[in-house]
Amino acid sequence: MVNIMQKNFLYTWKAVCEKNRKDLSNSWYYAKRDYTNHILINDNNIIMQVANALNLEVFQEYYSIDAVFYEKESDVVNNEAKNETWTNTRGLWLKHIQIAFEHENELYGSSGGYQEMCHLLTINSDLKVLVGYAGKDFCDKVAEDFQSIMSNINDASQSILLILGYLDGDNIQWIGYNVTKNSFNRVEKKFI
Repeated sequence: MVNIMQKNFLYTWKAVCEKNRKDLSNSWYYAKRDYTNHILINDNNIIMQVANALNLEVFQEYYSIDAVFYEKESDVVNNEAKNETWTNTRGLWLKHIQIAFEHENELYGSSGGYQEMCHLLTINSDLKVLVGYAGKDFCDKVAEDFQSIMSNINDASQSILLILGYLDGDNIQWIGYNVTKNSFNRVEKKFI
């Protein structure tokens, strides 16, 4: 079953990417690093815009997670510092992660999507998201392949929102999948 948070994230992701379509489409053809910079690194990058639209904070490379989305109240240092040890602590220390986000240009290979999928399975968060890329005709096959990773997990309640992008003409299209232990289902049936 697809949860509301998955749909909300996917719709927000698509809307932000559509707003940035020109930059994303232009960088698609050049270096993967430029494309990744638009998603994760540049000022006003895609994940920052998604976080703003969802009224969440975002922090990059939190315990090697590409990005985590959280509510300000979850920051222990800023909200619960009671003694000198804590008040001198710098950094971000979260009690709760709303969204754990991984982005992977190369879904296959030893450092690709399989690694990111397994990494997400070890994270305690309300929503786990993996964004990657495949050809339009291979998206369902990729989702099925990634679902097989989850077939032997112990916690049947875990799910990952797998968002796959593909180039259609000059536009990047996105398909979302709810991937669970037992199945993978499109979060929405139509392409937008």
